[in-house]
Amino acid sequence: MKTITNCFKFLTALLFCALYSLCGCTKEVILNDLGNSFTYNPSRIASGITIGNVYHTNNFAAFTDITYYNNAWYIVFRAGTKHVGGLNGEIKVLKSNDAITWTVQDIIVNDTLDLRDSKFVMDSIHNNLYLNYRGIKYEANGSKVFNFLASYNSDIENWNNPQLITNDITTGEKFVFWRFTYSKGKMYSAAYRSPILGGYATDNICLFNNKTNFETYAAIGKLDLGKSPNEATIRFDESDNMYFLIRREAAHVALGISTPADYTKVKWLEDPLFTRLSSPNFLFYNNKLLICGRDQDDSQFKIFSYNLITNKVEKKFTFPSGDETGYGGMSFNPDNKDELLISYYVINGESSYIKLIRINLKTFLQ
Repeated sequence: MKTITNCFKFLTALLFCALYSLCGCTKEVILNDLGNSFTYNPSRIASGITIGNVYHTNNFAAFTDITYYNNAWYIVFRAGTKHVGGLNGEIKVLKSNDAITWTVQDIIVNDTLDLRDSKFVMDSIHNNLYLNYRGIKYEANGSKVFNFLASYNSDIENWNNPQLITNDITTGEKFVFWRFTYSKGKMYSAAYRSPILGGYATDNICLFNNKTNFETYAAIGKLDLGKSPNEATIRFDESDNMYFLIRREAAHVALGISTPADYTKVKWLEDPLFTRLSSPNFLFYNNKLLICGRDQDDSQFKIFSYNLITNKVEKKFTFPSGDETGYGGMSFNPDNKDELLISYYVINGESSYIKLIRINLKTFLQ
């Protein structure tokens, strides 16, 4: 009788769980899919452009980056249950030796922090790969932001324990190191003040570089830019000039150039893209900037070809974008410098996709 009673209780509980699930009241869970593989089956969507999925989930998967390191491709993104809120986000890293089969190589978790905005950065002198991201601790009296940098251990093909990034700002201001860029032994970041949501910071964005190591940073100075600047990508050309592409909430995206004499003295170009752009990213290609991001005017993910001689957009293309999209990583194919790979995310309903674009630039830009 006791066994029958226990069985009845088990079946009742099972039925309750099933009904609970059908009612849409299931407990939020971030899938642990470590070791799972996905196959890239691209389709041609335009001349010189193919696109396909490298990852799919019913979790909220977003905010990507891509790099090539030691004969393998890597894509990183955040996995959570909502854009903001829900369970604390995790960082997932996909690896592929052929850009076709992509495997979840690592999942970075912090039980007390919402992990976000992960990006790769390469120390080209020592051939070291790093991953920077931030963690947010949500509290009743305001959120706390923590910036991290983790190095890749090639021997075990995994990421070392992340190191907390610190800076020399003593005013109590908190800065988000959204993306790092490496140049000649130094890491640089145009970091923005936090928080911005609920009252955008209208002061200038701040330029940092590292002091004695890649975890400790000194403020070089604030840039002459307002209108609520935040997400920023900086790159160096062959003459060590620094290029800035910066999202602004109260104005169109800003593009500027400074010289090694003083990187904080920036010449800002007049309205280069004529749009607000989130998740701004770019690479140099011949005499052009190849720029990608989410166009805030229509919420579509786009690429722009910007001519540095004429200071004009020569070409623009819109990619499949869904209900939510953006945050693209960019990397040239080391075996073909005329091929550009872009990672980004698309969310439709409850399905999230990490996508990979491959562009034959000679064909696309003709």
